[in-house]
Amino acid sequence: MSARVRAINYFGIGEWSEFNNEGAHIRQTPSKMGPLSVVSKRETEITLSWSSLIGIATGNSDILSYNLYWDDNTGIPSILLASDLITNFTVKGTSGGKTYKF
Repeated sequence: MSARVRAINYFGIGEWSEFNNEGAHIRQTPSKMGPLSVVSKRETEITLSWSSLIGIATGNSDILSYNLYWDDNTGIPSILLASDLITNFTVKGTSGGKTYKF
C-alpha cells in the first residue's frame, strides 16, 4: 500500500506529496495455532512440539511467546506449563494409564 496527501485551504488546493512507499501494516491477533504433536511419551514424561507462526499468521507483529496449558482433570486446560518462544516442551511427572489434555 502506498499513500500521498495534499492540503486544501480557502485559497485553493496544494500539490500532491511524494508517495510514501513504506505502506502500512494492519496489526491484529495472531492466527490460530496448528495442532500439537506428541514427539515422545514415556510413563513419566510427554514431549510435545508445535510449529511457530511466521509471515502474516503473526498478525503483522513479532510473536512474544507461545503459551502451553494443561488440564488436571477439570475439563479445561487452565494450568500454564510454558510461556516462551519455544516450540517444544517436555512435561515431567506424568503417570501411565492417565489421559492428559494440553
